[in-house]
Amino acid sequence: YDLGAFGMSLMLAAKDLGVDSIPAYEFVKFPDKLREILGIPENEDIIMGIGLGYAADDKLNDYRSGRLSVDKILTIRE
Repeated sequence: YDLGAFGMSLMLAAKDLGVDSIPAYEFVKFPDKLREILGIPENEDIIMGIGLGYAADDKLNDYRSGRLSVDKILTIRE
């Protein structure tokens, strides 16, 4: 919970400053490569990946994956 709240707060704060963000599992999927590129020592854990930057007018940013409707994935019972 705390890590999720931190990530959400970081992303909201970035947006308030005009910086876009995206949760990025790929950033932590390969910790050895990430450690090599960013110089992160072995005694520090990699627990979250959040990409920060500025949106670009690029065709890739127009991609929308197909989604199931909410009623197909959520049931609320009283």
